[in-house]
Amino acid sequence: MRQYVMIIALVVWIAFIFMLSSQPYKDQDIQPELHRTVTAQTAEKILPNVNFIYHHTHYSSQRDPFQLLEFLFRKSAHLFIYAVLVVIGFKTAGKKMRQSGTVALSMLFITIVASLDELNQRRIPGRTSNPQDIIVDFIGGCIGIGIYLTVTYGYQRYKTSTPSIK
Repeated sequence: MRQYVMIIALVVWIAFIFMLSSQPYKDQDIQPELHRTVTAQTAEKILPNVNFIYHHTHYSSQRDPFQLLEFLFRKSAHLFIYAVLVVIGFKTAGKKMRQSGTVALSMLFITIVASLDELNQRRIPGRTSNPQDIIVDFIGGCIGIGIYLTVTYGYQRYKTSTPSIK
């Protein structure tokens, strides 16, 4: 029964990812909300002085701090969403595989879903497909599996080192 729940969770999370990537950019633009809630001076104070180019767009904390804040928010969302996806995928694969095989399969799965997600974005008005986002998604998966394995290992060590109270 638990395996079916994990499969359903995996399908729902993938559907959630594709729902988000199917929305036009204008529906996801958070800059108007940032302008309402944060002053330009505050944004400039909290952001380090950075300038970089990502997918043909120049980001600068001094020139347009709201654009940079939105970029950071969006990429953080990628990291989080794919960290969760890899943990669900890892749990779905379960104990049927050795841990190293499950990690490798989960990371391959992340790469496939991220690639399909980018292909999906090509057909959405105002969205662009960016191969660099696949790398961001993969890094999110690495972070997710790293946190999951660290917590699991720590919990197992705690369980075996703590005498049970009966």
